[in-house]
Amino acid sequence: MALRLRRGTDAERLAITPAEGELVYTTDTKKVYIGDGSTVGGNIIDTDTTVSELNDLSDVSTAGVADNQILKYNSDNSRFEPVNISQVNQGATNLDELNDVDLTSNPVGVGAVLVNDGTNYVPTAKTGLLSLEDLTGVFGVSDPNFGDVLQYDGFNFTAQSPADAFLEQQNYKINIVADNSTIMVNTDDASFTGDLTGDVVGNLIGNAIGNHSGTFDGDVTGSVFGDDSTMIVDGVNSIVNAVDVESTGRIRSEGIQLSGGSFPNLIQTHDASVTSLILSTANTSGVVQSLRNVQIGGANVTSNPDATLTTYTSTAQGAAVMVYHSVEGDGGAAYTFLRSRGTKAAPTLVQSGDTLGAYTATGWNGAGFKSAGGLRILSAGTVEANRVPGNVEIFTTDAAGAPEVGLSIHADTLTTEFGGAAQLVSYADDAARDAAITSPAAGMMIFNATGTKFQGYTGAAWVDLN
Repeated sequence: MALRLRRGTDAERLAITPAEGELVYTTDTKKVYIGDGSTVGGNIIDTDTTVSELNDLSDVSTAGVADNQILKYNSDNSRFEPVNISQVNQGATNLDELNDVDLTSNPVGVGAVLVNDGTNYVPTAKTGLLSLEDLTGVFGVSDPNFGDVLQYDGFNFTAQSPADAFLEQQNYKINIVADNSTIMVNTDDASFTGDLTGDVVGNLIGNAIGNHSGTFDGDVTGSVFGDDSTMIVDGVNSIVNAVDVESTGRIRSEGIQLSGGSFPNLIQTHDASVTSLILSTANTSGVVQSLRNVQIGGANVTSNPDATLTTYTSTAQGAAVMVYHSVEGDGGAAYTFLRSRGTKAAPTLVQSGDTLGAYTATGWNGAGFKSAGGLRILSAGTVEANRVPGNVEIFTTDAAGAPEVGLSIHADTLTTEFGGAAQLVSYADDAARDAAITSPAAGMMIFNATGTKFQGYTGAAWVDLN
């Protein structure tokens, strides 16, 4: 009758404490252990003292080892197991620098192995253990340098300096952690998090999130977006797309092009308390020019309210308005008044008596500018397909400031009507008359004081009219 022992994998064995005298067989390592009632996993019963590979050691497992891995002790499994170099404290250059290795309590002898005593790993002699150089799968450790580590290259464990062992991985598998445990350099997602103090020399590729304090000297390529993802600066087409551009200083540009929005092509002050918009040149003799028509106000009363063109000058005999007009032909420049009833958007017919336009001169009376007189054109009669009949009037003002027409030219009849008495020029005698009018024209009239006569010129001679 066969005897069947308690069995399981080596990992399952390490999870139990066999009773005293209880035998346990591991199905993966093919070894037998006996329990003493207190040792986790029991004690190995092994009569084979031949050690030819690292895996033959009871506290070493090379299962699943991969290229460039090293052996690291796993306290959960109570053995050395393959791990990636990135899982090892890379600040140490030899075993004695590791926090959990004590090489001073016991002498380090040939063939000694590190065994955990519950607190640290200490050198322990192993009966029957050969040197690493004699083990199958270990190569190049006959003359190791101080601080070398064992690294698996896919075939054997070889002695490598930490610098060589980490050379292939140090640039992309090592995270840099700050004192507050924040990962500053994360090699998993290739990111940097934290404040950067000092000079940065080189190219910055990627997104920079946060405040920049200091001088930025270099080129910035790309577009700029607002918090709402709206593009402010189009780096591809070299265009500023901002809806509002605010500046406490000056905005300088070779040209500004406006378009779009609820009020396209609008330039206005941002602060409602500011009552003037100044367009000027740095040169005191400069000129603000427009290459197209200039319109004050507009047809739409909502977006283009009523407006007035006002000029100021303090130059004696200075021209407030000058019109230059150069053209081949007999045409000349003109001031044109466009008058209607109704609204800007929907004009209607003018009516007889409506003032179509006027020139008015005022003067300061100590309290304000008051009207002195002027010239105005009034609608006279029913409007027609090709014209609006009108009268032209020259007027002064009475004591109340109301217009008093002194001369009126009526439509159609071309009748000239005087608002008061008409006074002809007066000469003392014929000699004074002829000296003043050397080339009279037919139809002229004057008053000759000698003989108190009204005289008219027939085209050939002056004749008395009374």
